[in-house]
Amino acid sequence: MHNMFVTAVRLKFMDINAVPEAFRPDVKKELGIEDPVIEQPVETVIETPVEQPVEESPVEETPEEPTPAEEPA
Repeated sequence: MHNMFVTAVRLKFMDINAVPEAFRPDVKKELGIEDPVIEQPVETVIETPVEQPVEESPVEETPEEPTPAEEPA
């Protein structure tokens, strides 16, 4: 079968895409047909710095002044 497919493709009775999947790699190898290399676009990843959360300064409580009722007598 392999030789039949090689001969059919060589004589242009059959297209390489018409060859059954099981025989296609061997037929391509025999005929020197290489699959075109399709370059995938390269994605460039740019890392953006992660913003650090702003730490809030602790709220300072102002000491309460004692009211006249709370003052020691």
